[in-house]
Amino acid sequence: MAANNNSSQKLAGRFFLKLLLALTKILPKTLFRALVHALTKFSISNKFKDRAKTSLRILYGDAMDDKTLDGKAKEMIGFFLNQAVDLAYYCKKGSMPVYEDFIEGISGKEYLEEALMQQKGVIALTAHIGNFTMLTHTLTLAGFPNCATIMREQNDEKTEQLFTELRNMIGIKWIKENESKSNVLALIKFLKNNGILIMLSDQRLIGGVRVKFLGREKLTAKGPAALALRVGCPVLPIYSLATANGKNHLMIKPPIPLKKTGDLEKDIFENTQIFMDEIGNIIKQHPEQWFAFSRWWRV
Repeated sequence: MAANNNSSQKLAGRFFLKLLLALTKILPKTLFRALVHALTKFSISNKFKDRAKTSLRILYGDAMDDKTLDGKAKEMIGFFLNQAVDLAYYCKKGSMPVYEDFIEGISGKEYLEEALMQQKGVIALTAHIGNFTMLTHTLTLAGFPNCATIMREQNDEKTEQLFTELRNMIGIKWIKENESKSNVLALIKFLKNNGILIMLSDQRLIGGVRVKFLGREKLTAKGPAALALRVGCPVLPIYSLATANGKNHLMIKPPIPLKKTGDLEKDIFENTQIFMDEIGNIIKQHPEQWFAFSRWWRV
């Protein structure tokens, strides 16, 4: 029975996605946006809002009451629905926006330029915050086209195929997470070709290294620290944050100095903790743009 329910959910998800993409061809964007927000009030399970509220409770502690947290969770859902609408219309057009229509500003560009001069590649440490799905486009417009994001595949193979077609259509560059795990040498080659490897580090990972995140223990991928220590490449926090006018601000921060004691296991743990502290800080600064719907706190 559970298998049948899961299959039905996947089928419904694919149908809903294809329906929305079809509607972009006949509806103006403002009407489509209103329709998406109206439909998701009924189609988005309360579990996603509850997950967001749990994340916000961890983030804010007892500083907010349940009603306020409920409102903030709805704002988060609305923020990412708007991004999904934008993506749908980019797919309709078959291309992404030009610089003037997409980027409002860039800070710290010199840090990335200096890091790439080492010719060892760069690990872009980032999180599910802001316009993370299109960070490769933001970097490309900023003059750094040799980049790719490691992305987790969809549970449904047919849905993943559809997402693959859409990403290819609009030029989003990515590496499948399962492929990255099974072919670490390919990641090393990408870095040695002076690529910018974008790694989202706030999601839950079974079998990861156990560190503190927002005061809670969390299993986190050791990949960023392990790769940086092995290749010797710089690690720079990089984010694409939404601005008030609907564009993006590319924030590039200075490289994080790696701890190297010679004890690999200890070094991976300590550097991963430093990375998660950085991710936690950016989330505290921009909580409204955090994709807080995964159960990352489950260890």
